[in-house]
Amino acid sequence: MDVMGLVLALGNHMNGGNRTRGQADGFGLEILPKLKDVKSRDNRISLVDYVVSYYLHNVDENAGTDKSVFPLPEPQDLFLAAQVKFDDLNRDLRQLGRDLTSM
Repeated sequence: MDVMGLVLALGNHMNGGNRTRGQADGFGLEILPKLKDVKSRDNRISLVDYVVSYYLHNVDENAGTDKSVFPLPEPQDLFLAAQVKFDDLNRDLRQLGRDLTSM
């Protein structure tokens, strides 16, 4: 929640403008993979780098200790979650329901 809040706040700031032109409050989830493409003026860091750095320096009270846990899932977990076929999952759940009902 904190990381998404940072992305929202930074995105709203970057899209500033005014009420009649240029202001865009909020974002769609489809924009998240593109955060790595948004670079600083000197091209040294991406928006993802900045969000991580800001989070570690300003939000995570345990940064730099063994208690620090970065609040994002492991990449392998994301890959596995992306492989889930919801039609198969629904079919399996219906079968499980039928099996439970018959017992």
